Amino acid sequence: MGVFGGIAKAAKFVVVSLPMQVLGAGQIRRNNSLIASLWRNLHNPVCPECQKAVLEPVGSEDGAWSCKNCRFTVADRNGIAAVREAAKGRRNELVRTMYAATDQDERKDIARRHRLVSRCCFAGAAFTVCGFLYYVATGASVILALNWLAFALVCWTHGMKRSYRSWQVLNGQLFVEGAFWVWLKEERWLV
Repeated sequence: MGVFGGIAKAAKFVVVSLPMQVLGAGQIRRNNSLIASLWRNLHNPVCPECQKAVLEPVGSEDGAWSCKNCRFTVADRNGIAAVREAAKGRRNELVRTMYAATDQDERKDIARRHRLVSRCCFAGAAFTVCGFLYYVATGASVILALNWLAFALVCWTHGMKRSYRSWQVLNGQLFVEGAFWVWLKEERWLV
């Protein structure tokens, strides 16, 4: 490497590397890879065996999808929807066997935990509705007040979901068609 090689290296540093560092190109590249990973985790079905990773296509022509964590594999050529249904079916089988093996005290404990989370969500919904009413009463920004109302709706929805799960576990209605409508008709939403 002669004098010209050193000059070329310095010029590349000044013209290319330094501006890229100032603009944060490396950080942008890392963030893009993180976003791609999060999208994969959101889009692909969750592994029914370990629940810690997602199923990813292996690349073979038989349509195999595999978990990188536990090596569970599903083969289906009909696309991601069929793989998602197969993973859901496998997970439901595992939950059925686990539920059948639990005793009544364990089920009551699971229902109690769902009920506790449900009550916390309902309390959060009540708090955020109070915030919404406060901002409406003080004449604050409508957008700000609607944000509080949106959070209240999210908290209320999670509370209703956990309340339903508690009812399901207590009554043994885990995989029963129409159980949701029975729960709605019983009107035991706030447990």
